[in-house]
Amino acid sequence: MRELTAGEVASVVQLTASTASRHLACLKNCGLVESRQEWRHVYYRIASTSTSSLLEAADRVLDDVAQCMAACALPEMPLDGAARR
Repeated sequence: MRELTAGEVASVVQLTASTASRHLACLKNCGLVESRQEWRHVYYRIASTSTSSLLEAADRVLDDVAQCMAACALPEMPLDGAARR
């Protein structure tokens, strides 16, 4: 599994490094991520393959319904789900 520092995570999700670090600490406390320290850097990774699989499945579902979800914010959104692919 790929490892990222808190700064790298922050850059990807567009948060400040301190906010990302706090979120990562919470996720670690919940057992969803693990970390290791190498000199001054702490590297984070997803804790289990089952968590990774769940996140990958969620990405696929969100990709499938992205257009429909985007239409939800529009006042002219069709009520019959016609915005789906």
